[in-house]
Amino acid sequence: MSSDSHKRVALITGASGLLGRAICRRLASDGIDLCLGYANSDVSAGQLAEDLSSSAGVVCSTVKFDVTSAGDIQRAVAEVAESHGRIDILVAAHGVAPQQFLRFTREEDVQLAMRVNVEGTIHCVTAVLPHMQRGEWGRVVLLGSAAAAGRARSAVYAASKSALVGLARSAAVEHAGHGITFNVVAPAVVEGGPATKGESREKLLADYPLGRFVLPEEVAATTAFLVSDDAATLTGQHLIIDGGRH
Repeated sequence: MSSDSHKRVALITGASGLLGRAICRRLASDGIDLCLGYANSDVSAGQLAEDLSSSAGVVCSTVKFDVTSAGDIQRAVAEVAESHGRIDILVAAHGVAPQQFLRFTREEDVQLAMRVNVEGTIHCVTAVLPHMQRGEWGRVVLLGSAAAAGRARSAVYAASKSALVGLARSAAVEHAGHGITFNVVAPAVVEGGPATKGESREKLLADYPLGRFVLPEEVAATTAFLVSDDAATLTGQHLIIDGGRH
């Protein structure tokens, strides 16, 4: 944690998802105040915020917004900055994952993947940057995917997640002078996700030298390190967490 007298504040997009929840729990345990961003109308983000506020003793709020709308993102970030007083950390854990052979991919699947995974992430990053620049400190972690290394039925998804690597590397160069780092965490199949259930589980496991899938808590631990002061010179990196698969 920084020596700054103010606690760090993190905005987590996709906070109600499998990885988003694990990241929120880990950052809260590290004493970071959180704002949980979510897109749908379920109550999981609100319940998680209540649980973390009581169990971890941090300030935890929620904000609903549509990552496909630049205006809605700006509105949400302004609300977070006003309610928490600052934004130091962005973890972009939102995303969609179309699974289809490329020749059968529909135009709407391509558009959605690019709008959510690429454009939505870019707009989230640009919205929080002014707040980080004012504090001369910031951490941006983008959730990529090991699928970007190549996987059948994932061409569009892989393309959208690969774009985040270029975004992070270029932004890292542009904003190093402000003490802001940008990195991509790219997990492979995560335990508890849909791919780990059903008849395909054992077949998938055969591709993992460690003999198991990645745990959500392991992705969260890597993210927690990247947003810490200990990772001050680690920027523009693409960290693949895949149990040796690639």
